[in-house]
Parts: sequence; structure tokens; C-alpha cells
Amino acid sequence: MSSAGTEKPCDERGVETVNTLREGVPTMPRKSRHAVIDYTRLTDKQKRLKENAERLTAQIALDQHQIYVDAKNALFETLESVLDELADKPEMVEFFRLFSKHATLANAKKIAAHPDCPKIVADEIQQRIEESKSGRK
Repeated sequence: MSSAGTEKPCDERGVETVNTLREGVPTMPRKSRHAVIDYTRLTDKQKRLKENAERLTAQIALDQHQIYVDAKNALFETLESVLDELADKPEMVEFFRLFSKHATLANAKKIAAHPDCPKIVADEIQQRIEESKSGRK
């Protein structure tokens, strides 16, 4: 019985249940919510295991970050070869246009200053800079 003096619905085992939105339909019994791991009660061995797990997790994060950095560096090192291959092709304009589209205004100015940047893209970047200046006034 509850403190209010009314009986709560029970399942066949006598465990209290909670009614759903439809009155009279019992649901699963509510269990007390407690942490899966009680960090205040760890034994020395469990503390060492936890530290090892944290160390392994940190190492995995560092390894994955290094893979990302290596891939990024590989792309950067290959960029000049790609620019050489795209020279005097229409794809060169789209290549620079795409970079400038996603760049900040400061980086877009630097992209426009690149010797291989097509004049049309440099002009678009300059127009974007001028629009930005006029929008601030």
C-alpha cells in the first residue's frame, strides 16, 4: 500500500506497476535507477582496470587523430600536382570556386592571391569582399 492509503496495481508477482495512458493496463514494473558503476566503491583492481581503459581510449583517440592528420597532409602534398593537372582546364575555375565558397573572407582573399587562381574566381572573391564591406555600413 502507498502512503496515501490506496493500493497501487501489481503484476502477478506482487510488484507494483504503473498504468499507461489507457487506464487499467499495467506496464513493466519500475526499477530503482542507480548508476551501473558506482565509482565510489571501486576496489584497487577495479580502479587499475578503469585507468587502463581510460588510457586505451585516449590512445585510440590519438591514433585516429593521427590518421586524420596524415590523410590531411597527404591531400595537401598532392594539391600542387592536382593544380598542375587542372591548369588551363575549365575544372580549374570550379576547383577554386569551391574552395573560395567554403572559405572565410580572410582565407578567400588568400585563395585569390594564389598564382593559379583564375581571374574570374579572384574577381568573384573581390566582389564578395566589397559586398561584405557595404553590408557593414
